[in-house]
Amino acid sequence: MDLSFQDDEIQQTYQDLLDYFSSNSSFRLRKFIGAGANGSAFRMQYLRNRAVERELVVKIANDNQRARQDIVKERDILMRLRGAVHIVQPIDIPGNPLYEALPDDRWLVMEWLPNGELGNFIIGARMSGIDHLPNRLLWRFFLCLVRACCGMAWPMGRTDGSVAFEAPVQGVPEGRLAHNDIHNGNIVIGDWSTTGEHSFAPILKLIDFGNAAEMQSATVARKKNLNSIGDIMMSLIALHTDVDWVTFKFQYQGMTITSSAGAIYPSEEDDPYPWLDDELTDLIALCLVHDNNHVPTLNFLLGKIRNNIGSKDGAWYRVSEEQNDYIRQLCRDIILSAQ
Repeated sequence: MDLSFQDDEIQQTYQDLLDYFSSNSSFRLRKFIGAGANGSAFRMQYLRNRAVERELVVKIANDNQRARQDIVKERDILMRLRGAVHIVQPIDIPGNPLYEALPDDRWLVMEWLPNGELGNFIIGARMSGIDHLPNRLLWRFFLCLVRACCGMAWPMGRTDGSVAFEAPVQGVPEGRLAHNDIHNGNIVIGDWSTTGEHSFAPILKLIDFGNAAEMQSATVARKKNLNSIGDIMMSLIALHTDVDWVTFKFQYQGMTITSSAGAIYPSEEDDPYPWLDDELTDLIALCLVHDNNHVPTLNFLLGKIRNNIGSKDGAWYRVSEEQNDYIRQLCRDIILSAQ
C-alpha cells in the first residue's frame, strides 16, 4: 500500500476500495494520493482488453454529514461546469462498482492529471536553482487561469464527454460562482498538446470545488476569482508559494488604480523582476484591484492575454529562454524534479 503517512481510516478506505474493485477486472486501484479534512483521494485505472484506457482519481468522503454534503455539492458544481477544459472533469465509467458499493454521496470520480500541483512546480523550480520562469510561460499559465474563470462564469454543462476552451458567451449573463479556495494546491498541471495553446506549456486545471458558492453579484464573484489568480501569478513570478500583498497605486489607461500587486513592481530602491514583461505586470495588478469599479471584465483580460501571446513569440523577446523548445524542456525538468 502506497501511503505517505499511516492512518487507520485511510488504510481501511484503501482496503475497502480494493474489495469493491476486485469484482471487476476493468478497474485497478493504484495508490493513495492525499487526504483532507473531509476525505481522501486515490489513483485508479480503467482498463479495456487488459490495456489501460484512462487514469482516474476517486475521491472518497469521510462518513459524516459535512463530508457527504461537500462531495454532493462538488459533484453538482462539476456537472454544471462540465466541458470546460481548464476545470477538472467528472468521469462516468460504465460498470463502476462504486455505484453498488457506496451511496453516491460518498464518492466522486474525476480525470487524473499527471504532473502534480502548481505549488510543487514552484517549489521544484526554486529547488532546481531556476531564477525565474520565462514570460511566455507566464502568459500561457495566465491564460489557463483566466479561461478557468470563464468556465465558472459561463458554465458549459456538456453531457457528451467533449471539452472546449472557455470564453465569455455573448448575450448570456455572467454567472456568480466563486471558487473560494483557489490556491497553488488546487491548480494541477495536466499535459501538453501537439498544437495550440498548450504546445510548449502544459495545461493548468482548477480542482476542488468543495467551498464554491454563489456570490451576491457577478462582479463580486469575478473579483474573488481574479484576486486568487493574481496571487498565483505573483507566486509564479517570485517562485515562492506565498507572496505578500503590497498596496500601491499605478496608472493604467488614464486611470489611477489601487492594487495589491506592489510586490512585483519596481520601487525607487529596487527592481526585483527586471526581466518581467510590463504589460503582463499591469494585467496581473488589475486582477488584484481594490475598487469593484476597476475589476476588469473577463472578456477584456482574455483579449489582452491572447493578443500578447499572439504578438510576442520567442523572437520578440530576443532571449533563448523564451523559445518554445527551451520552455517545453524547462517545464519537463521542473515537473520531474518536483515528483
